[in-house]
Amino acid sequence: MLEHLPSEWPHYQPGQFPVAERLYRNTLKIRIPHDDDQLADAYTTAITKVLTNHHHLAPRK
Repeated sequence: MLEHLPSEWPHYQPGQFPVAERLYRNTLKIRIPHDDDQLADAYTTAITKVLTNHHHLAPRK
């Protein structure tokens, strides 16, 4: 599964850390260059706006 990791890194079996695995599966991951603070702030603002105003959005049909 993680063949690209260096061989000296510890190898874990699926299910060994169920809480961490659940958090990973249920976490939104957005790749942002580490030096682009403006882009990171824009994503944060947009996501916050949607989460704050979701009740105003039209339901799916």
